[in-house]
Amino acid sequence: MVNINLKNLPVDASVLGTEIWAKPGQVPALTEFQQDRNAPDVQRKTDEGVPLWRLTAFILDPETTERNSVTTIKIASKTPPVVPARGGFPLTRVTFEGLMATPWISDRDGRSRMQYSFTATGVHPVPDGAPQSGRDAS
Repeated sequence: MVNINLKNLPVDASVLGTEIWAKPGQVPALTEFQQDRNAPDVQRKTDEGVPLWRLTAFILDPETTERNSVTTIKIASKTPPVVPARGGFPLTRVTFEGLMATPWISDRDGRSRMQYSFTATGVHPVPDGAPQSGRDAS
């Protein structure tokens, strides 16, 4: 029997039928909000003290004509994650290690909606020759 914590839901991105892309380079630190904009940046950390990094991910669904989305994925890692460049392209297709979704309620504009925050323990380039989306793998 699997014990599922409804606060943090494991996500297998390979079966979503989408492609996740990121800009090559070092992933920037996720910093705490500072009221004083002249105050030095303070990097956010997990409850266990592991530094958090903020990766902007472009989520593309090749089978839809609807707009694609952009989301932030927090990566918990002692060292800064690096997304390698691939063949001169401006983006690299990536996959995540330990990807978790944390549901939360957004109360923006007086309307409550379910939102998700994503956290991972690692980011890696998708190997050359991998299927174009999770739907192709079946």
